[in-house]
Amino acid sequence: MAVKIVSPQEVTITTVTQADGFLVLSYPYYPGWKADVDGAAARLQRADYALEGLPLPAGRHTVRLHYAPESFRLGAAISIASVLILGLLCGLAWREKSRQSGSNR
Repeated sequence: MAVKIVSPQEVTITTVTQADGFLVLSYPYYPGWKADVDGAAARLQRADYALEGLPLPAGRHTVRLHYAPESFRLGAAISIASVLILGLLCGLAWREKSRQSGSNR
């Protein structure tokens, strides 16, 4: 087994097994971690009550773990929407101020 830590949010593991098995990782089970086996999405499962694991068929496989929590995407969407709304409100306020300045002349 070869383990390559790409970053704190991504790990790549290469495995070779003679029979079907279950890969147990010494990482705590935590929502937000996703897994791909040979490029196809795989479901991480809770192993030994606190760790992560996933079933693997026999053979050589590349397992990629990456951290992609839904809360990050939700926060990014809310932030983008807030900036757009703020920009729209500022534009409307500037437009109204321009109209009032034009009528006072």
